[in-house]
Amino acid sequence: SIATTQLRHGRTSNLEEIFNLAGHLDKGFNYISDTRAECIDVYMLAATKSKEISAYKEFLVYVRRAKELLCDDIAKTRRFEVHREYHIALYLNSLFDEADAFFAEHLLNHENMFDLRENYFSKVSQDSMRGRYREATEFGMEILGRLGIELTIDKSVEDLKGELREVEILFEKAGIKKISDLQNIERRDVEQMEFISELLLAMVPAAFFFNPTVACLLIFTTLKLATRNGVY
Repeated sequence: SIATTQLRHGRTSNLEEIFNLAGHLDKGFNYISDTRAECIDVYMLAATKSKEISAYKEFLVYVRRAKELLCDDIAKTRRFEVHREYHIALYLNSLFDEADAFFAEHLLNHENMFDLRENYFSKVSQDSMRGRYREATEFGMEILGRLGIELTIDKSVEDLKGELREVEILFEKAGIKKISDLQNIERRDVEQMEFISELLLAMVPAAFFFNPTVACLLIFTTLKLATRNGVY
């Protein structure tokens, strides 16, 4: 096809050319067969560019086209990439129920959590926006638990006093006299800590509206992690 020929020759240097390629494919979409992998590449490129310019409706259209072309002959990693972006596209278009169902079916049991960083953030934010504060907090805690950070949603004020004392002890050992001193701690486990920090950031608003005590627990957890691994 014209589109795949242009793709092979690298004629995708600007947005207009990319979207024109996808438009060519749309005209013969029902006849695509032996060039599925190449056509998926075209649609995913158009989807990525749409997402970058916040054209979320178009983002969903293009990634949905790519998803419709998936088959057993497409590499497993590519199928996962399409599914990952499709979930995000559903979320960005406020199709929350569909996003939830798709996440549960295709992404929930994916082995490498770091691959789903944006999806987890989207899932927690989505539940929070829908007023599902407990669900958002519990989901985030479940993910953190897989990384060895065991938290419970049933914390009392007395429990919180113990958490605060732990923070005070860690600060004293590390020579932290004010919060800004945390910036002097060497960063460790960068990929994991960026993942955890982003997830905690998404969880705090939901936790606050569910139970401010739980939100304080998350803040104390963030401080303890920062004392050991630096600020992210």
